[in-house]
Amino acid sequence: MNRLTEIANRIGTDKGTMDYGHHYTGFYHELLDELSKGHVKMLEIGVADPRFPGASLKLWKEYFPDIELIGYDINPEAKSFETEGVSVFIGDQNNPEDLEECVKTYGGDFDIIVDDGSHYGEHIVTSFKTLYPYLKEGGIYIIEDLHAAQLDEHKMIAEIKALNYPCKQFYQTHHNKLLIIVK
Repeated sequence: MNRLTEIANRIGTDKGTMDYGHHYTGFYHELLDELSKGHVKMLEIGVADPRFPGASLKLWKEYFPDIELIGYDINPEAKSFETEGVSVFIGDQNNPEDLEECVKTYGGDFDIIVDDGSHYGEHIVTSFKTLYPYLKEGGIYIIEDLHAAQLDEHKMIAEIKALNYPCKQFYQTHHNKLLIIVK
């Protein structure tokens, strides 16, 4: 078991391999291991899931020893997850003005952006369209849980591709097509 999976399972996030887990951490470890050796600036949308409140923030904080971590959630109670090195912005991921305000507050130049928010296709596209320009060259944008997206998966992917951002890689993982990774 890799270190990221061990942390995820111990903390109790659905990114791990527990019975309720999506098994993302094996793939994430391969994708992110090299980044874990240096400073990382990361934004995660959707951090206040009532089943796993704040768990992903704890996961990333422990996995990346040198991280500037920003959580983003519509639920004001998510502010309670702030700790040293972890900030939380309250906003609607389907509102470009809120997303821009988050970037204005914390700066862009993200190494990693993870969308684990509402899972509504329109919200996913809005967030991607607004935030992708703030991803660092060579950065990674992850959209989780496509199996729960409230929009036809193919239509959503077509909308994202139609934005014509200069993506070096755009693919879905072999994990039952649950993720989109843009690198």
